[in-house]
Amino acid sequence: MKDRTVPESYIGVWQRTLLQTAAGDDTDTRVFWLQSRRLHVDLRIPLDRPVFPAGLGLHEVSREQALALAQQGGFAGSTQVDGELCRWQREIDYRPPALTADVGVMRFAAADTLLEDCQHGRYHERWQRLPDSLGGSQGFRLEQVGPPGAAPRIAYLLVCGAYFAFVRSREVALPAGANLQSLVEAAQQPQERVALLDCEVSFGQRDGQAASWQIELSTLPLREGTTLFAEPPVLLGGAPRWQCKDRLWITSPNGPLQWQISDVD
Repeated sequence: MKDRTVPESYIGVWQRTLLQTAAGDDTDTRVFWLQSRRLHVDLRIPLDRPVFPAGLGLHEVSREQALALAQQGGFAGSTQVDGELCRWQREIDYRPPALTADVGVMRFAAADTLLEDCQHGRYHERWQRLPDSLGGSQGFRLEQVGPPGAAPRIAYLLVCGAYFAFVRSREVALPAGANLQSLVEAAQQPQERVALLDCEVSFGQRDGQAASWQIELSTLPLREGTTLFAEPPVLLGGAPRWQCKDRLWITSPNGPLQWQISDVD
């Protein structure tokens, strides 16, 4: 990868503990930001998201349930830090692409406490680094292995200490600047809603031997409680040591899919 690495102080898993805006404070959204040397994953799940029956697929959700899923957020891509400015360049986004760049003004209140402010003063966020997220951090960009000539889906896999995140793109591109809830509300058929919401952003933990990679939180509720890998990967010293062109079998709602690593940070 050609992007510069971020400062070592940024690497790990950060949990947002506070968001302040003109509309008030938000402490009710579960937000996790994973940062490796160049790549990031961000997941945002409202605490009041409805409980979905186990195994309920996107094609089975009601219109009301689909609208609740549309309130989620998440993205993945590369990160650049220039002084106090942090830029998140998104390649995959659960929501329609924004028309403005994602840039924050950053300040460390302590080694594991990071404060983020909007350049224009519209928000303030407080992030706390999870203690088990240091050590063995690495990021991977993946491409789905499919029929020759077909445009592959893109995915990201980040591992930060005891935590991991997996992000898979949807098949359709969403219009820039649109609102996901409005798009879901306007969808006339269930398959239209599935196409809009079929973007996975999953977060979980792995055990000390890395044999278990359990998804704890996901934009696809049926993924929660399942394992990430169809075939447990072979690791060295409990940490990933995969290289470009290596292939991984990763589970999905439609069965195992094979992914090839296209970039490693």
